[in-house]
Amino acid sequence: MRDYKLVLVLKSDLKKERRDKVMADVKSWIGEMSESKTDSMGDRKLAYPIKKQKTGEYVVMDFSAESIPTDVDSKMNMSEEVLRYLLVRS
Repeated sequence: MRDYKLVLVLKSDLKKERRDKVMADVKSWIGEMSESKTDSMGDRKLAYPIKKQKTGEYVVMDFSAESIPTDVDSKMNMSEEVLRYLLVRS
């Protein structure tokens, strides 16, 4: 198993139910993983507008997985709720 860190910038105006749905979608896109922890850093002002949004909610997720599917990149880009993301192997 390899360790990964995923940082998401979500739209700040999402309701809790929609935010939980987006996080469940992201976890399903990644596939089989053993999650160690998910932290929400709250709303932060963005350095520049992204998709006409001036603030975003930062979420950091640390997890372990065998591999990451190749289509995760396209699914993240197609999601309207995800403004930006960064996935790195640590």
